[in-house]
Amino acid sequence: AQLAAVGWAQYDDVLFLSKSIGTAIAAAYAQKHAVPCRHVLYTPLALTYEFAPQHAIAFLGTADPWSDVDAVTAQSRANGTPITVYAQANHSLETPDTLRNIQILGEVMQNTADFLHGCVPRTMP
Repeated sequence: AQLAAVGWAQYDDVLFLSKSIGTAIAAAYAQKHAVPCRHVLYTPLALTYEFAPQHAIAFLGTADPWSDVDAVTAQSRANGTPITVYAQANHSLETPDTLRNIQILGEVMQNTADFLHGCVPRTMP
């Protein structure tokens, strides 16, 4: 309801940044309302790909208890969405190693910035 009055066509670029269940909500909204947009999907769920998000990038951890990692990875690739998967990272993309967490955060933010500027992400498997 809060987005009903937005005139999406008046914008040159629309970006949805979302995390977890928000990735499915953003993808569903964009599909239902035919919003031409890009998506940054932080820890997406399998449900997200039922709405075929277009022009997207995704990030996921292998130890994410809220996500079916194998399904999300396969669906992301089938959808044409580049996905970076971090070993031992949880739903917050955190691992037991604090220094690795800082590195992951830097990579995620750099890839997000590159995506926002139209560049190919740097750390794709």
